[in-house]
Amino acid sequence: MCECGEASAEGYPEAPINLLCEYSIDPIGLDVPKPRFSWTLVHVERGRIQSAYQILVASRLEYLTKDIGDMWDSGKVYSSQSVNVEYAGKPLESCKTYYWKVRWWDDRGYVSPWSKLAKFEMGLLKPEDWKAEWITGGDLFRKRFTLSGKVKSARAYVTGLG
Repeated sequence: MCECGEASAEGYPEAPINLLCEYSIDPIGLDVPKPRFSWTLVHVERGRIQSAYQILVASRLEYLTKDIGDMWDSGKVYSSQSVNVEYAGKPLESCKTYYWKVRWWDDRGYVSPWSKLAKFEMGLLKPEDWKAEWITGGDLFRKRFTLSGKVKSARAYVTGLG
């Protein structure tokens, strides 16, 4: 018997694995407004198929750990699709990180545990999101700057010609 509705090795679906967003694990710099999600099903009984799924997407990791999809909660979607499921939530913002997870129901109606958490980072979605200035001049890129506070995370987008 399972406790708390979790799956066991007695014929219940297991948590989905191999979570992909736009064919990548935890991608960065996505430039599509509606990324697509994919996952692999795991079941101890051969031949069991997915009858439904639920995806949660959150703007903060803390929300997702509490099963809150503030950006998108697909609800229970009756579908066998587990490849290229298109995002259908609130508009995503440039340069933001989002977190997601998925669970699935088998053809008998048993639900899996939630998958492990995955994430994706949006790139620049619109030309007006570009706030930087082009660097021109010398052959070397060298810039000193002082930060006003502690840095939790940083990313530099650098390109060169020739």
